[in-house]
Amino acid sequence: MLDHYLFPVRDATSGIIQVIEYLEDVTERLALERALTQNEQLMALGKLAATVAHEVNTPLLAIRGCLGLLANAQVDPTARAEYFAMAESELDRAAGIIRVMLDFYQSNGNEQRSTDVNVLIERVAQLIKGECTRRNIEVLLCLAPALPAIPVIPDRLKQVILNLTLNALEVLADEGQLILRTFLHEEPRHASGEQLAAASDETGSFVVIEVEDTGSGVPDLLHEQIFDAFVTTKSDGSGLGLAVCRTIVQDQGGTISVENVAGSGARFTVTFPVVGDTSTTTGQPAHTANEASLLPDLHSSSI
Repeated sequence: MLDHYLFPVRDATSGIIQVIEYLEDVTERLALERALTQNEQLMALGKLAATVAHEVNTPLLAIRGCLGLLANAQVDPTARAEYFAMAESELDRAAGIIRVMLDFYQSNGNEQRSTDVNVLIERVAQLIKGECTRRNIEVLLCLAPALPAIPVIPDRLKQVILNLTLNALEVLADEGQLILRTFLHEEPRHASGEQLAAASDETGSFVVIEVEDTGSGVPDLLHEQIFDAFVTTKSDGSGLGLAVCRTIVQDQGGTISVENVAGSGARFTVTFPVVGDTSTTTGQPAHTANEASLLPDLHSSSI
């Protein structure tokens, strides 16, 4: 695959006298980026596999207990029916856990589609629910209703949200809080009508995703390098997770940043410009650059 560039050469009067054409073979670079993304997906899958194994093991132990009780020939019919019902209920619970994971990893292809980010976040939250319950971590969903859909590759964005969420869980103790938030942000315009953010289209609106935790935050010295490859705060980390997240987000026209929250932990913010019609946006007041401390009336829930 080739990237194609054209560079005009101008004379003293700024007239174009010739054009330099430059072709760059980016096949190897794109292959490396895909390999890094796949590697990070496998690492995230490994972390989830350990969590799911624990969640599935619990109902299996209950089923084994029920079978042990049913093996007793002296169990009366009423108790026997109760044990069968308990075993069936635990089987349904185990199947539900596996179904959630399969649904999460079902591929939707590699093409951009109009995507509801709230749906992706809710799927991630469902996936980590058991682990958070076990560790007494409260998950708050603060999702703005009726956000406009954005054109992204759903599987890629889902991977970013999952990576940020798993990172947050790793830094939290067995008691803490994880906040997953979305809202609509509007940039003010210049007097000339130009937007402050060149990435946005004529609407000047952005869908914002925030992943916030009550951990120890990001060390100040790493704020500028945290998204660089091989930079990590973990002793056993690869330093590729956040670098892959940045690549995925930027490739789809978005931005990603991090800041420490006063009295709390870290907040990672992913922003995508709204493209085209915003008629599906919430009727609540937008979160503007001049009202950074005022959030719209969000639908909040705890899982």
